[in-house]
Amino acid sequence: AYDPRSKKKLTLLMEPQALVEVCGGIFSPYLDPNRRKDLARVAADALVLIFPGGDRPFELLLPWSGSKHEVSTATISRDEVKVSHRSSAERVVQRSGKLFRCALRITGHELVVSVYSHVVSSVTGDTQLIFNFYSPKVSEATECALTENDQIARIGRPVLKFPEGTIRAAVIRRLCRFFKADIVQDVSDDSKSLLVDLLPPKKDFISDYQDMQRLPGEEVAVRPV
Repeated sequence: AYDPRSKKKLTLLMEPQALVEVCGGIFSPYLDPNRRKDLARVAADALVLIFPGGDRPFELLLPWSGSKHEVSTATISRDEVKVSHRSSAERVVQRSGKLFRCALRITGHELVVSVYSHVVSSVTGDTQLIFNFYSPKVSEATECALTENDQIARIGRPVLKFPEGTIRAAVIRRLCRFFKADIVQDVSDDSKSLLVDLLPPKKDFISDYQDMQRLPGEEVAVRPV
């Protein structure tokens, strides 16, 4: 950064963990070496410019879970104050393959859930789902990837096999019940982090119905009527 008035130059070094968190997680498409310009835009948009006042020069800070400084996520304009409910990566460049986006309550926490489809292999056609969880309360985001086998074990078949529209949205909401969210505070400072875990599949009416379809063979004398 350069201030023409004071002729001060400032260089900010970003840690790899901070850059991964800011761009949306380890599955972010902006980590592709061919999209370095988009990654630079995402990182620049996440920076916060602070004027301490007095004779102290300006400062550049990067708000992330490992930061030692408490910064605000509010963007101040002339006549209003707006608080962003999107991560920096979503504000700069729209990620392709979006299937779902809605504010949901995950184990008592209000989160913005975005779901994207990601092609793992163009040869086999395998596709996984990327769940992006963003907490406006602590300005933290995390991601979780679900393979097709993970989806089948919990809802019976892959999400992309369901028709688009309200049916697919309802299926994704049902799939979100298998996530557990928690906001933990770092013992070393006052920063908070968002943690989301995928719960194991459990028995429900879908699995019971599938068990009923597995009829015994001809060698079994007693069959259900």
